[in-house]
Amino acid sequence: MFKQLFFIAALIATATATSNRKPIAKDKKMEEQRRLKAPSPTVVQIGDDTLEVMGGMEPKQHWVNGKAGDKLDESKLMSFTIGGYPVRFRQLTDKSFQFKIFLPNDQNIVLKAVKDFMRVDEDAVTDKRPRKCSKKVISPKKMQQQVGCDKATSSASGVEVTL
Repeated sequence: MFKQLFFIAALIATATATSNRKPIAKDKKMEEQRRLKAPSPTVVQIGDDTLEVMGGMEPKQHWVNGKAGDKLDESKLMSFTIGGYPVRFRQLTDKSFQFKIFLPNDQNIVLKAVKDFMRVDEDAVTDKRPRKCSKKVISPKKMQQQVGCDKATSSASGVEVTL
């Protein structure tokens, strides 16, 4: 929250300074902190097992239960499991890779790295029912919704809502 307020204050100061055509004083300490900040690993824990993944182009580091993993060169199903669930590594591009943990009921946890940035998603395999099963309706507020076959669930802006 503090960083967001600082960023907003910096934007206001920038807008004011550019409108008055005065030079902006830069906070060197804040600039140095941004430059020297190292990425930290992202951790997923299922039961007693943990998978830690650090983003970055080289060396694609990961740890399983605190122990460093093997070097990752190619996409493959990993030899370890997390919480008893299989894990797959995929090299997506030369700048991105992902680990996917396959959970029951066609659900997945995806840890995706692009350069130094990490993202964790819960990914579900889409249902293979026919598309004519769902209908689009316009609500009184003119918001488009997708109503399911059971006429009880709907999706508005990608968020599941129960009617």
